[in-house]
Amino acid sequence: MKRIISCVCVALMGVLLFAGAQKDVKGSAPDKNADLGKMWTAMEGDPISLVDYDMEKQVTLGDYQNLSFEVQYNKVTEQSVIDTINQALGQYPDYKKLDKDTVEEGDLVNIDYEGKLDGKAFDGGTDEGAHLEIGSGSFIEGFEEGLKGVKVGETKELKLTFPKDYAEDLAGKDVVFTVKVNSIEEETYYDYENVPDDFIKENLGYDTKDDLYTYVWNYQQTNSQQEKESNARDALLDNMIKVSKIKVPKELLEYKVREYLSSFIKSIVESDGSVADYLAQKYSMSPEEFEKSVTDQMKKSIKGQMVLYAVAGKEGIKADKEGFNQYAKDFAGYYQYSSVKELYKQFPKKEIKLAYQVKKTTDYLMKNAKIRYVGVEAGAKE
Repeated sequence: MKRIISCVCVALMGVLLFAGAQKDVKGSAPDKNADLGKMWTAMEGDPISLVDYDMEKQVTLGDYQNLSFEVQYNKVTEQSVIDTINQALGQYPDYKKLDKDTVEEGDLVNIDYEGKLDGKAFDGGTDEGAHLEIGSGSFIEGFEEGLKGVKVGETKELKLTFPKDYAEDLAGKDVVFTVKVNSIEEETYYDYENVPDDFIKENLGYDTKDDLYTYVWNYQQTNSQQEKESNARDALLDNMIKVSKIKVPKELLEYKVREYLSSFIKSIVESDGSVADYLAQKYSMSPEEFEKSVTDQMKKSIKGQMVLYAVAGKEGIKADKEGFNQYAKDFAGYYQYSSVKELYKQFPKKEIKLAYQVKKTTDYLMKNAKIRYVGVEAGAKE
């Protein structure tokens, strides 16, 4: 649920405010979604925009010139890099052949196999160099048992029957597997301290483990810096809202919530699904609970836009032509529109201008704020 709601905030701050939502999307599955309230249907009429309101009447700004706050972020350390590398190595076992020639319970065997149904190979029934632990129950009943006692290099035919509750095309069907035991092996895993460079190169694509370390370090540093900046902007907005008095227009909030919810359920009802069932399974929430969460987060996001728009007005921060044109071009490219013209068919130009002003205002406030950055190491208590 957290991720969906945070997506609402991101969309709002980027002014991807779900324009063009379906007018009565829940109507395509009336039996399953008849209980949904009006908030799940987009409002009729012209789009309602923040720029249609006078911020001087809606917002009383606090002391935004002297903001001071702390921002935490994940600090990159040698241990965080090594832990990440070890997680990656945990996905790539190394196999060594054992000096053993007969398959027994518990052995890890390397096999080639081909399964046939009515004399023809079936999808998913063939593999080469596959690893199988005898007794693990990974294959259908009789497969692993049938390999016990087979010698390395031998081929054996296994006449088996798929379970009745298996995939429809194979359920209850009699099949024949031709299996060759290539070797009996031992599975081992490396960690950063003992992994050989040739294993790194073969499995992870880097010449040495030092090269891999450098890549992961730089990658984590980039992510850490992005997180640092994102957390700072979030904290800035939270503090701006705290020091200001903001009246969110009811009709604007309702418009944005209904626009989001009607877009959210579009794919669900188009597949004849139940919104209530979907929310219960994915988020353990009822439609009413989800609607309240979206409303709360949407209100906070609108407050953030309002307070920034109010500062833009007070400080004379406008959408300069050159900067705005580049912003619109980048915006269109990021969201994969073929041109700015196509972007404006989906989103009103005034909304894109608002997003640009909000960005410029945020940059302005960030320069003036006194921010204390605190790096937190992985696993450390805050």
